[in-house]
Amino acid sequence: MKNYFLQLFNSMKKWIPQMFGGFIKWIILSLITGTAVGFISSAFHIGLEKCADIRKEQPYIILLLPVAGLLIVSIYKLLKLTHDKGTNMVLIAVRDGSGMTWKNTLSIFTGSILTHLTGGSAGREGAALQIGGSIGSQLGIWFKLNEQDHRLITMCGMSAGFSALFGTPAAAAFFSMEVISVGIMHYSAIIPCSAAALIGFKISSYFGVSPSVMNVKIDSLNWEIYLKASFIAILCGLLSIVFCFVLKNSARIYRYFIRNPYLRIFIGGLLVVVLTFICGTYDYNGAGSEVIAQAFETRAPFQQFILKLLFTALTLGAGFKGGEILPVF
Repeated sequence: MKNYFLQLFNSMKKWIPQMFGGFIKWIILSLITGTAVGFISSAFHIGLEKCADIRKEQPYIILLLPVAGLLIVSIYKLLKLTHDKGTNMVLIAVRDGSGMTWKNTLSIFTGSILTHLTGGSAGREGAALQIGGSIGSQLGIWFKLNEQDHRLITMCGMSAGFSALFGTPAAAAFFSMEVISVGIMHYSAIIPCSAAALIGFKISSYFGVSPSVMNVKIDSLNWEIYLKASFIAILCGLLSIVFCFVLKNSARIYRYFIRNPYLRIFIGGLLVVVLTFICGTYDYNGAGSEVIAQAFETRAPFQQFILKLLFTALTLGAGFKGGEILPVF
């Protein structure tokens, strides 16, 4: 009996430090990642809001969209990121263990700001994933983490970036754990991603970044409402497939007809400018948050979703930077 307790004690001496040492390590790494991503994502959000305000005051700034495109391509070429894959690059970084650096953070930050400032149709949350993921990856390089830990800290960065902009820490943590491999949950990342997401959310809240809240009034729930919701869900699922297809193939069409990236993004900017003046409205420039909010107050015109899809495909397909999530919404 004495030997049994002695063996148990010896095994606990090895097991307890390993367990709690790993826990403490990831709490510290999550706090560092969440803090860094929280500050930069807050600056990114505030910058995008300023861009929207400038566009409202000076709507003809959209005429500079082709010029902004030339600057974006120049920045990416200067940073040697000519084969940038957008949000997919973050997923590849986690899945394959490939590293992203501060160059990715700087490029997507400035590229998205320029796109939004001059009226390109793009979102922000996809850019936040890239910002957060690249910061996490850079920290992993600085801390000399092994491949598995490097993937995990990149996921922490994604969670913090998504949470800071969306204001939904729980959804952000689980999103980053599930989006890497559809149908597979990375349970080892629950605590680190949750901690990073909470820190990112708290920091962005301190800077006044508030989550988007839509008020929906329902008098009573009945089978008819559930039936309508199910029908809408099917339509939205199909529309999401169409959106991905159009976005992917718009980039292919651009590259097929215009091989030079400078000329491609310049012509893409011109197309967005011309289409804006043809439509006679600036509703489809920028992320589109105002249009979403307005749809909860009044009946939205049916053609809005088609035009937003077209504007976004022309913008992102040409090489402008930003996210895809808000345009989908």
